[in-house]
Amino acid sequence: VEIGKEIYEAIKDNQPVIDTTVDWAGAVPNGVTDWTQLEHWQGPAQSDGYYIEFKDLGKKLTKFAWRFVWKYGGDMNGVGKYVTQAGIDIDTAYAYLSEHLDVEVNSLKPVNYG
Repeated sequence: VEIGKEIYEAIKDNQPVIDTTVDWAGAVPNGVTDWTQLEHWQGPAQSDGYYIEFKDLGKKLTKFAWRFVWKYGGDMNGVGKYVTQAGIDIDTAYAYLSEHLDVEVNSLKPVNYG
């Protein structure tokens, strides 16, 4: 079952607006509405950094850099391995004066790999 937010804004009008206390997604067992009902969480873990940058004639116009972060391994009575507080950690949000940067995060439905 997916918990947290399916869609949230990370950058609005060139400024970070993400609130990591509420802007995240997770996967938990049916019947669970709060990730803290599970035990044995590990992490947070993080991915390598990613970025996208737009230039014109060598001049940087916009840049957005981030990494994915999450807690993992939560279980219910020793069963399952779940993920929570999965989202992004913003490293850089830049827009030249003539540019506009907005970033929206869309969380995909959880997939069971195990």
